Amino acid sequence: MDKTPIDFLIYGPPKTGSSSLTQYLLTHPNITTHSQSNEPDFFIRESISEKDIQDYSNCFCKDNTLKFEKSTSYFNNEIALLNIQKFCRDDIKYVVCLRNPVEVIISYYIHFKALSYILRNDQTINTLIEISNRDEWKFERMSEKNANYFINMPNFDEICMDKVSEFTWIKQIGIYEQHLTRLFNAVDLNNIKIILYEDWKKNNIKTIFDIFSFLQLDFETNMYQTTIIENTSQDWINHLYECEIIQNPQDDILDKHIELLKQFFYPHNQKLKSKFNIEHTWDKNV
Repeated sequence: MDKTPIDFLIYGPPKTGSSSLTQYLLTHPNITTHSQSNEPDFFIRESISEKDIQDYSNCFCKDNTLKFEKSTSYFNNEIALLNIQKFCRDDIKYVVCLRNPVEVIISYYIHFKALSYILRNDQTINTLIEISNRDEWKFERMSEKNANYFINMPNFDEICMDKVSEFTWIKQIGIYEQHLTRLFNAVDLNNIKIILYEDWKKNNIKTIFDIFSFLQLDFETNMYQTTIIENTSQDWINHLYECEIIQNPQDDILDKHIELLKQFFYPHNQKLKSKFNIEHTWDKNV
């Protein structure tokens, strides 16, 4: 079976600046990405046929540019990594963006809880589509199954508690030690680049240049004169206001929830330092 043409992946959890990172990378003339979707989610499929590979490959340029895509679903999905190994070149590279998992869970909740309010009737969905067209970003109607999933998202209290439910996986996203162990055991370490969100936010240009070096791409230090606007959870609060929805999911997040998440992730975060030598400062603040 043929291999896909991609050279590297942005491979990390959601809410780590990967959308903004994608926009920065695409300003390099020798980098291109999937033409049909911001997040194809291709490798999470349980079954992939030769036609699937062909269709996926046809969404990339037929030239000598470095090709990549980013789908946050790959990071905590065992099937995805197995498929990537099977259907991609052996030397494919991984750019892994990591952020304080407490921040990730909070940002994820605000984003998708806001979306759940919007998805509850056609009028607000149409308004959001108008907003996305006006602001030049893409929003499409979801399938009924996917829409119902987000509509049924529980409140933040249930996500933070140690209760088993269909949404348990949200908190599991932040157990990076588990997901990185799977990656590091399967991939040559020279093909993995770890980026910390706080470094990316503090000096995005330096981060981009570090990635270019990792990809062995030439670049000019004067390539970037402007800052690319990134998506934030606050954007979704603004969408609620524009759709005339008064519920603010940020109101669901209490100090007790943050403390619960800190306690839950603390031992896992410590393992990142001892096992992978990732010197984060997440235990000091949120």
